[in-house]
Amino acid sequence: MKLMTYNILNGGEGNFDAVIQVVKNESPDFLTINEANGFEENDSRKLKDFSNKTGFPHYQLALSGEYDYHVAVFSKKPFKVVKEVIPLMRAGILVVIETNFGDLSIVGTHLTPYTLHRRSTAS
Repeated sequence: MKLMTYNILNGGEGNFDAVIQVVKNESPDFLTINEANGFEENDSRKLKDFSNKTGFPHYQLALSGEYDYHVAVFSKKPFKVVKEVIPLMRAGILVVIETNFGDLSIVGTHLTPYTLHRRSTAS
């Protein structure tokens, strides 16, 4: 199973097609996108478009507690459990997927780089 995390910097603004191509080239089974900014707009159009173009039938978006540092997770396997990790200054999602080795818990998160206190709280 191939896992990938990718910080696409401000929603991949100006580079969205290149981001899609990188993900397609790497072909992960599970992907976390950091800074999924704008993925929630227009009834999550960008989130759904990304899912369709990269071949991930299962996806979830967690909105950040501050600014636009959202996190999106994508999977080729169905989610058994999905929980937002809160409170965080930025965003986090815990998912559980079934694999050949048993259930796998994955946390996708975008932590602030500044201080431990700011990483663990929404304020």
